[in-house]
Amino acid sequence: MSNVKGVLIMDSVNLTIIDLVKSRKALIKVLDNDLDFKENVEYFRKDTLSLGYKSESERLVDESSENVGTINSVEKLETLFKEVFNFLEVQEYFGKCEYMVTVLNDHEISVSYALGGHYSNVTILGGL
Repeated sequence: MSNVKGVLIMDSVNLTIIDLVKSRKALIKVLDNDLDFKENVEYFRKDTLSLGYKSESERLVDESSENVGTINSVEKLETLFKEVFNFLEVQEYFGKCEYMVTVLNDHEISVSYALGGHYSNVTILGGL
């Protein structure tokens, strides 16, 4: 078991190709769980604010969107979530990070996720 310092965070977001602005905001909210991405300017890349971003979270979501390409399917939405969520997964602070994607229809997914806490021996989110 890791020496996790973070509390257990569980949440969910809905992402849709119909409203990509809403989906962008939801992804930023996911990254904002790490306050360093949200408000700790010392951890931002040097040019983040001068490029017009309010936070490193915003920049990471936009860069991930560019990497994934045109978001025109639920598969692309899931790929985008995975890329964004990886920024949290790679940090030891959050320990075990997991998510579960549910396809709601041909243009929307719901993603439930958990990160942090001491739960490496616990089954969460219906078997993740």
